[in-house]
Amino acid sequence: MVPSNPLMGKFGPIVLLAVVQLVLVVAAPSTAPTATNSALGNSPYAASQTTPGAVNPATGLPAGGPAGGPGAVAGGGAGGGSVAGGAGTTAGGSTSGASTGGIGGDTKHCVGGRQFDPSLDYYAPPCVPGLPGAADPQNGGATWPGATSNKIEVVNYVADYGAEVDAILKAQGLYYNATQAKQWNDAYAKFLNTHFQLYGRQIHIDTV
Repeated sequence: MVPSNPLMGKFGPIVLLAVVQLVLVVAAPSTAPTATNSALGNSPYAASQTTPGAVNPATGLPAGGPAGGPGAVAGGGAGGGSVAGGAGTTAGGSTSGASTGGIGGDTKHCVGGRQFDPSLDYYAPPCVPGLPGAADPQNGGATWPGATSNKIEVVNYVADYGAEVDAILKAQGLYYNATQAKQWNDAYAKFLNTHFQLYGRQIHIDTV
């Protein structure tokens, strides 16, 4: 009878686990995420998760969106180029293609292929043709409860936790009331209305 090894009896499972992991690493090594295997897939946002101002190596375009997506500008040169994936083409200052009412294909508001300067928000969305806040009679009108042809109504409920909880929040510097929330909401609404493409609609936040 062969005597058992007490060390293997104690560390055997750990050694076995290490061997299995080594086999997995050799048999199926991990690879860096690409546009096809990343969680974002081919979404315009996949190319935007790069250093602000960087160029997408797959398309040679600003990292605001891949070819065919929002903000992808193709055929550029003196006198203008075409806006791929946008609402028409811009050449020499004129706009052709699909009509978008007051939106058009203007991208002057964009910064580095983004809807606004990424220094304000690293995850600034890809550039979308059309001046934010411009009217657009072809936006579909009332497409959802709270959304009309010119407004998106948002309700922000501010809870009243009572005097005891309020005292704790104040001690931790976390307390705010409806008046303060309204000031923040007004600032948020102003930023969204002037930086995002809402196709003729304006966000209005009701603080309750």
